[in-house]
Amino acid sequence: ASPFGLSSYKFRLEEAFLEDGRLISKIEIIPRRNSGALFRGYVYVVDGLWNLKAIDLEVDKRALNHFDYFKVMQEYALVSDTTWMLSREEFFYTSKIGKQAELGHTLIANSDYILNPEMARNFFRNELRVVVDSAMDRDSSYWANVRPVTLKVEEALFLHQQDSVEQYHKSEVYLTEKDSSYNHWNVWNFLVTGVGWRNSFKDHSWYFDPLINSI
Repeated sequence: ASPFGLSSYKFRLEEAFLEDGRLISKIEIIPRRNSGALFRGYVYVVDGLWNLKAIDLEVDKRALNHFDYFKVMQEYALVSDTTWMLSREEFFYTSKIGKQAELGHTLIANSDYILNPEMARNFFRNELRVVVDSAMDRDSSYWANVRPVTLKVEEALFLHQQDSVEQYHKSEVYLTEKDSSYNHWNVWNFLVTGVGWRNSFKDHSWYFDPLINSI
């Protein structure tokens, strides 16, 4: 707990209930001021152990830059006799770009924990994330096995459309048309934009600067 928690928040016990034989306290988190990057919502604490069972918090929208709304929900599970770990995490967010509003929902499910692993010396370096080459080539059967929730009809339709667009962008018809358009020259190219040629099938290309650059 932060030593400044009491100066930033007020806490109110809303209710207590039993879950899996444990008493869970639902505590409301109330910011003491109406400005600043403070949360508002609820935390669920296991009585006697004083660890988090779940959280349901929103960030004051006045403290958000990119988003108009941001909410985080977490659930914790007992993975050993004394160790609780984050098992499920969800983010709900909205942002407005011009007149268009975008709604976002991210769900993360954790499992198969390895507690107290033995790490080689200097194991942690500056690397932040790793994406393997095969990550974008997984088929629907793979995702059906690992995805923690079933997609809605609209979500499945969106993914199907995106996959269709990606396959079209890799097709011979599209690449031929794209190369043909790029390889078409006119006086404007020679004078201002430059002249290029490309063959996507052989991964060959060349480009010459425009005459205006020589001036």
